[in-house]
Amino acid sequence: MNQPWSIVTVTNTSGRACTLHGYPTITAAWTRQGRYPVDVLDAGIYEVMDPTPTLFSVAPRGHAWFAAGTGMGYEGPLLTFTEVAVATDAHTSVGRSLHVPVALGATGRKGQPYGITVTAFAPGTGPRN
Repeated sequence: MNQPWSIVTVTNTSGRACTLHGYPTITAAWTRQGRYPVDVLDAGIYEVMDPTPTLFSVAPRGHAWFAAGTGMGYEGPLLTFTEVAVATDAHTSVGRSLHVPVALGATGRKGQPYGITVTAFAPGTGPRN
């Protein structure tokens, strides 16, 4: 079994500092064929340990990151997520979420949501391989 994963970096494009805390919310995921239901778990992934959720400020033009991973351990159909919608707070709708391009292969149980694991937000641009 392997676990495809990606580092997602977000940039504060406003003219004011913003505050982040905890985990991003993946509100939707798409393949080239359309939107798929997902079940999101807040935790570390095999390749990237979960940073402790902390409250931090992101300056204008500053960055924050999180890791997202999927699983390949099921016999269900293989698909590749090409985009995820990420909410930075609990009050963001899919339409107002950040739409982030990704390339995450995943398998799932037939008729069940596909699993995506996310780490907590952390300041900066993330770990390097």
